[in-house]
Amino acid sequence: MGEKLEMKAIIDNATDLVAVSDRYDITGNVENGTATFDEDASMSKVSYGTAEMKGKWATDKICLQLGKCVDLDFFLISEERNLPDDIDAIFGWARPDQVM
Repeated sequence: MGEKLEMKAIIDNATDLVAVSDRYDITGNVENGTATFDEDASMSKVSYGTAEMKGKWATDKICLQLGKCVDLDFFLISEERNLPDDIDAIFGWARPDQVM
């Protein structure tokens, strides 16, 4: 598993979007088999409020401080507009059937 990363994130219970800045290089996790993304896939666009992000969808094993790990699909942000500079990620905790 990769090294621990500390990041500043928006925690939002009204969305199921999980997005992480590509400032956090996941290539080591791809190489050791815990992460996947299609490098040849075309870029996607995702909106979050007034923010707009471009990137690719990925999967990685995410472990919280309590030591519980899950495979998580997320949007790997390569370009963004209108997110605060100090925000590295968005973690949406809404269940898909409860998204506002």
